[in-house]
Amino acid sequence: MQVEVSLVITPESGGMVATVEIATVKHFKAAQFDLVFPASPVRIEKMVNGEIGGVWIPTMGWNWLGKGAARHFRILERLPIRTFASGSGYLAKIFFSLLEPPHGGAPLAKLVRVLLADDKAKKIPVNISLGAP
Repeated sequence: MQVEVSLVITPESGGMVATVEIATVKHFKAAQFDLVFPASPVRIEKMVNGEIGGVWIPTMGWNWLGKGAARHFRILERLPIRTFASGSGYLAKIFFSLLEPPHGGAPLAKLVRVLLADDKAKKIPVNISLGAP
């Protein structure tokens, strides 16, 4: 069974927040995913760790990848030893601001390359959905 992962972008006090939501996952242990911002250059203001089924999901690291228009923002997460999470929630909230107006109808951000692992280090199948606009 595939786990549904979606990106929901909402306005937030002068900027935007991108929430990476996850639905009904079992024995979640780790994640790696990229956000691509094709519409406009952005500034990442802050990032909030995730939460699944009441379990805090710590971020191990993040970094910009590539150069030019469609740079990827990669996020790595992993739970501590002997800890896993089951349920629904979100992997992270990324607060950002646009440095220029969006270019002609391109989405503000896209979620790509989502990799999830369970507590046995096995890949969790993922379906990336569009989420809310």
